Amino acid sequence: MAELMAIAARSQLVSRDMRAPISSIPLLIAAALLLMTAWRSTSRVATVKANVLAIAFLAWGLYQLFPGFHYAGDLNDLAILLFSADVIVMVTSRHQAADPL
Repeated sequence: MAELMAIAARSQLVSRDMRAPISSIPLLIAAALLLMTAWRSTSRVATVKANVLAIAFLAWGLYQLFPGFHYAGDLNDLAILLFSADVIVMVTSRHQAADPL
């Protein structure tokens, strides 16, 4: 999917007017994560993990919408760092749950 969007962006199949709504999708995901976390009664750890993921989507969405912003590269780096941390936590927590020791 991401590859098709990149090809479309390069080949102008998606007009410049359509890129902003597509680029704002991560912001919508961040808002949904925050609202869902606030609505559901979850543990403190689950709330922190959801908030970290929401911040990652927020940073990514801002980078997508404002690539010319002075700190856009930093926002992108933050998103990558937080997404990576989320994957590491997910993999290690599943591994620990499956490990009988």
